Amino acid sequence: MKKILLGLFAMCCMALNSQSESYDRLVRVLRETNPALDLNNKIIVVNPWSISGTESRDLNKAFGNAQSTFQVAKLKGGRAGMVVVALNMVDKDPEARITLKKDGTENLILLQSDELKNDPAFQNNKVFDSNGQVIYSGLESAGVFNAIQKLITR
Repeated sequence: MKKILLGLFAMCCMALNSQSESYDRLVRVLRETNPALDLNNKIIVVNPWSISGTESRDLNKAFGNAQSTFQVAKLKGGRAGMVVVALNMVDKDPEARITLKKDGTENLILLQSDELKNDPAFQNNKVFDSNGQVIYSGLESAGVFNAIQKLITR
């Protein structure tokens, strides 16, 4: 029994460590590629997407809408609002930028998956608080706005 509990504890610690490494890499890349971007006390949303992925593009639109509304709102885990990253998984950058503009989501920050070393932690969308803890993971486009709205502090 002790071995099982010890094994579970070790697995949890490894998962938390890799999550922290993924978040740290994300923040480092964002600061390198967007030096004027202020990430202090902000929720960071990462949405993996592709031009051919209808649901992932709908998620970009939903996260973009939430960002427009809550960009500077006081949110649990991010007192200074939120930032949304559209993580392009397969397409070339110029095509992706054109698609973001066509979809009305050019306010999202575009990153290529290889910039994050194709990190498997970003295979589905994640909402991180300002300390790197995952608040939400795998949201569907219909629930994005309500999920972010629940984070408003009074």
